[in-house]
Amino acid sequence: MYTYSAAFVLLVIGTAVHAAEPQDTLSRLASCQESWLDMKSDPARAEKFAEVIKANFVQDDRSPSWKPRQPMTWLGKPVIEITPQSVGMGLGFAVTVKALSDDVKPAYEKLVGHPLGKCEKGDGMLACEHPIAKQRTAMLMAPLKKPELGTMLGCYYFYQQ
Repeated sequence: MYTYSAAFVLLVIGTAVHAAEPQDTLSRLASCQESWLDMKSDPARAEKFAEVIKANFVQDDRSPSWKPRQPMTWLGKPVIEITPQSVGMGLGFAVTVKALSDDVKPAYEKLVGHPLGKCEKGDGMLACEHPIAKQRTAMLMAPLKKPELGTMLGCYYFYQQ
């Protein structure tokens, strides 16, 4: 019979929790469970969010997007980038994954807890959304002609005017 020291077990558990942290943070923010707008009143929570993002992503100098420091997946698909401040023309948080919209939409809807009922095609894009609460709308955006660009999934808080 094998015995493990308490320190070893805590190390393994701590490593597993730390490894899951980026995906958990992405899930909470991109599914509208949390909002970085709400973090203004909770500096400790905002700092934890910033630490997770900075530890796992590097900002692209030419755009508001952040690229993963190392390969990672979210909803079972490779992460291309995150945009922690904008979602298209809206203010929010989004994750872009390397997947066709039909391949990732069911997993995202399950995470959000609602189907994305309102889907429209226009300007070369598929855009789906579902209002969650005031200033929280789950959305999916994907190009119709360049699927290699991936599918953006996230939560927008309001449109910029």
